[in-house]
Amino acid sequence: MENKRISIIIPIFNGALTIQRCVNSILAQDYPNVEIILVNDGSQDDTLNVCRRLKLRYSNIKLLSQKNMGVSIARNNGIRYATGDYVCFADSDDEYLDGAFQAAIDLCKDDSPDMIIGRVQLANDSSLEGENGNSNLSRKYVNDELFNLKRWVMERDSLFLGSVNQNYVDSMNTFRMGSVWSKFFKRKLLERVSFRPSLGMSEDLVFIYEIMGLVNEVFVTNMAWYSYTNNSTSLTHVKYSRTIIKDNLSLSKVLLSFKKDFDSEFEQFMYLKVIRCYWESIVRGISSDEHITLIEKFKSLHRLNNIDEYRYAFKKMNINNCKGIKNMVICLFGKCHLSIFLLFFARYFRKE
Repeated sequence: MENKRISIIIPIFNGALTIQRCVNSILAQDYPNVEIILVNDGSQDDTLNVCRRLKLRYSNIKLLSQKNMGVSIARNNGIRYATGDYVCFADSDDEYLDGAFQAAIDLCKDDSPDMIIGRVQLANDSSLEGENGNSNLSRKYVNDELFNLKRWVMERDSLFLGSVNQNYVDSMNTFRMGSVWSKFFKRKLLERVSFRPSLGMSEDLVFIYEIMGLVNEVFVTNMAWYSYTNNSTSLTHVKYSRTIIKDNLSLSKVLLSFKKDFDSEFEQFMYLKVIRCYWESIVRGISSDEHITLIEKFKSLHRLNNIDEYRYAFKKMNINNCKGIKNMVICLFGKCHLSIFLLFFARYFRKE
């Protein structure tokens, strides 16, 4: 494993102020056999010039530049140029922690797993320090355990956690199973699955879920390898998004394609996720749009209610499986065709 090459793909949009720090965290690693692939996604600031200077200075840096097409296409283009045995990803405002690459390689010994998964920590959070040098809480997953792990990617409940020692994975906040951070993918896997450009949200979640259907062996460790910056401009933090209705519909179609992958409980959970997409479209789309009148909001809600995916999810969803009062109310109103009331309730949830 010492000779295994690692490719790090970094999509960048207007990251001139942070990309140097991100790259430095990789160049400072004590594992030398790495290549860095910078993908400038149509940045409008000085990103391209910063990246050009980095490429000229370091021989192991590749630079791709494209018009702004989104993170999925940027990552897919980076994968095409990757030559490493393993591929990992970083956001331009994040960093890899010291010793991350060597720790991942050491974990595998003479084995060659399809994925190596570590934990994530919030930038400037030292709560995980002291655990990075302890590899005793690392473990290999194969066969039926992978079946449960794939399911946990989507459900994020106690199903997977209950099947292993709690010390392996202490919380979703530090493990981030639904993101590509702090994960090493065998490059051959990425010839069979890619990021979906049609998704404007949760592209990581879908990518990981599909990858988990292809793996035969996965290493999971409690060691933290990646530090992420909580971005206040991300979709989950904004009050209004003009694309959220379209993005939620695209995600809903994909989620419904997964509904039969496990049992009836998982199927119900997929319907609930689709209904949450519907709710988000109201909260951060229709209700929060200050540029349209109340009558126009009613018309937008009417169009939303006539979308086949949402009608189907409400029809199939069992209210008893809604997991929470709010979800039950949303589901009940949707089933009874009283969703117009949700437009008024949405104003109280815009900051959730």
